[in-house]
Amino acid sequence: MPNALRDDVYRRPLATALDRLGVATAKELAGFWNAVDPAAAAGWCAAALAGGRIERVVVDAGEAGPARPCFAAPGWRERLAALPEPGDRTVILCPFDPILRDRARALRLFGFDYRFEAFVPEAKRQYGYYVLPILEGEILAGRLDAKFHRDRDLLEVKGLWWEKGIRPTKARLRRLGAALEGLALRIGAKAVNMAP
Repeated sequence: MPNALRDDVYRRPLATALDRLGVATAKELAGFWNAVDPAAAAGWCAAALAGGRIERVVVDAGEAGPARPCFAAPGWRERLAALPEPGDRTVILCPFDPILRDRARALRLFGFDYRFEAFVPEAKRQYGYYVLPILEGEILAGRLDAKFHRDRDLLEVKGLWWEKGIRPTKARLRRLGAALEGLALRIGAKAVNMAP
């Protein structure tokens, strides 16, 4: 395939992946849609970098790991500056949220080792069947195992685990309770049982 045609074929999936991820390695871009192999993604990144369509950046993950070279779309500084402050709002994430889809990326950027365990044999599960990550502002603060009892219209929290260094303060538990109430409303539960 001629280079210009190959670049055009790869441009859309890789550019849209970069737009959604903000910053990423070539491998992460390739894996986002699972439509381009990593070698082709690396080639596209080199050509896009040379053409000024993307920029090289270094992402510092803080305590989660060492700084790593990545790519970003031009104008990333302006996009970052335009984002609102994350605040301390608590959100319960779907297991398939793009933040978590790439397990290695979530671990590298956030120090959060997440695995959806519904497809793991029960004896090998670490946390539970349907574990949901807890996002507080811009940190992944913990996870909970939730079960919706449709026959009782009840959302039950079967287990709750906070990440290392996160204390379950009254304010944190209050925000988590509000997030659970919102989840219950969305799924049709009339009550929440947060026993752990």
